[in-house]
Amino acid sequence: MNTAVSTSAISEITVNGVITSVLSYRHNGAIFKIDAIDDVSVDNIVVIADWNVLPVKPFKGEVWQIYGTVENSKEYGDQIKAIDCYRKRPSGSILIQFIADNNKFAGIGDKKAKRLWSNLGENLYEILDNEDIDSLTNKKKGSLSPAIAQNLIEVWKSYESETPIIEWLHRQNLPARLATKVRAFWGADAISKITSDPYRMLAFEKWKKVDSLALSLGIQSDDMRRHIAAIESVTYEYYDRGNTAIPLNKLKAGFVKKIKQPAHFEVAINNAFKDRAIAVSNGTKIQSIGAYALERIIKNRILTSLSREGAQESFFRPEF
Repeated sequence: MNTAVSTSAISEITVNGVITSVLSYRHNGAIFKIDAIDDVSVDNIVVIADWNVLPVKPFKGEVWQIYGTVENSKEYGDQIKAIDCYRKRPSGSILIQFIADNNKFAGIGDKKAKRLWSNLGENLYEILDNEDIDSLTNKKKGSLSPAIAQNLIEVWKSYESETPIIEWLHRQNLPARLATKVRAFWGADAISKITSDPYRMLAFEKWKKVDSLALSLGIQSDDMRRHIAAIESVTYEYYDRGNTAIPLNKLKAGFVKKIKQPAHFEVAINNAFKDRAIAVSNGTKIQSIGAYALERIIKNRILTSLSREGAQESFFRPEF
């Protein structure tokens, strides 16, 4: 590490850099090295990122922003312990290193990557975005084989669909590690889906963070989407504690705790029923629609199994 950055001069640092090697990737996080691409003088420094700050698996050649504390190891020297980190879209000629070093781009090493940049320059971004395989395979331009060009486009599409989500989540103070989940759920429409109704994020995050996101995006405190989401959130929290159904009085108490508007509860719960966000269980309790559907599936399977075995349905008729 360059002596321009030392533990005596600085305790926290933000670095934009290219990953030069991934030393370890396990369930509890990753250790990798980066070279800075901004004004911070950092060369080949080790970054330690725990699983809870790591949005996706890091690969050699990717561009990442790291924010963390500079710590000294007697064995390895100065290291950055990541507090926050996320993958970024490469820009300019860094694209050469991104493609050449990343083993996802099979068949393209340093020589071919440099040739692509030499022939196409900044136009390479547009060619990849437009999936222009003809330019990539043209002898005077990309000069790649059709198979290598197709893989290049497919891998680029994967990065391009996920990286903006990572960056957007990061700007909203949400864990960037959610990017893979929301992309798998909503695809390229993930950001528009979330902005149109931020409370969709309750499938992945707790109420406090999701509600804060929604209000920051312009959702009003008395918006019915917020009220329905509060109802859902209480049922989810009750489910997480091992209860598939919640008494009405506890549901109301949870709603009021979140919304601070007890007068809105009756309208909110009626709208939650209309929106099919919740269901009645056994006439007196409320369930999230997911728990309700799951119990119905289990009940039907049990009854079908008993019927096939010639047992009487009355032998075991669970009440839900």
